Amino acid sequence: VGEPKAIYYWATHMVAWRDEQGELHVQDAFCPHLGAHLGHGGTVDGCEIVCPFHGWQFDAEGTNTAIPYSERLNRKARLTTYPTVERNGVVFVWYHPDGEAPMWEVPEFPEMNGDPEWSTVIRTEHTIDASVQEMAENAVDSAHFRFVHNTAEVPELEEYTTGFPEAVMRSSQKFPTPRGVMEGKIDTHAWGPGLSLVSFSGIVDTLNLAVTTPIEADRCIVRFNFRFKTMGDEKTTRNVGNAFVAEVDKQVREDKPIWEHK
Repeated sequence: VGEPKAIYYWATHMVAWRDEQGELHVQDAFCPHLGAHLGHGGTVDGCEIVCPFHGWQFDAEGTNTAIPYSERLNRKARLTTYPTVERNGVVFVWYHPDGEAPMWEVPEFPEMNGDPEWSTVIRTEHTIDASVQEMAENAVDSAHFRFVHNTAEVPELEEYTTGFPEAVMRSSQKFPTPRGVMEGKIDTHAWGPGLSLVSFSGIVDTLNLAVTTPIEADRCIVRFNFRFKTMGDEKTTRNVGNAFVAEVDKQVREDKPIWEHK
């Protein structure tokens, strides 16, 4: 609260800040007066952000609310403001190249919101020199598991349904493990190109809320938010979870040269 942060996504410099009530705001970074970056030296005054250069103030909608050395406001001086929601332990910010309003809601998942049976959380992230489209397609590409990740065979596709904005893939596959091949399932439910909930079963019941944000046209950051169904105690669950996450990280490293050289 009260500390603006400079962020850079969508080839756009932005500032993220929380007001005194804890509400999050994300806006274009540069003051429309003379271009100072509000994320470098800017401050928060109540529910408004203050420019470090000349003290101009802007509210959560991007409207100029005060110029300390003038009795007049500048109605044309506005900050572009991006819709935000905080859900499932993640901050979501809506981006549309033409500035259109959000076209769907981010669903809430009970397992990500305090369910005691899914209390073990492990987070990872990967910066990848590829388009966000590559990540969206990979989430429902079952065939590559056999050839890139050395699964025992090509997964059996049980369902693949697409629509707007959702896509669903359900598959069964055999996982090679030190104890032999195990039967398992991977079910993926995606919303738009940047959000998917992936359910793994067979080795350890796992949910991965995978979120991908474009940094630039051919560079993105993928964040995985894993939750594991309790195996009786936190230490055992976390140890098994860490081993599972290590395998997923290995698979990302296997995918990365293909994504980055297409």
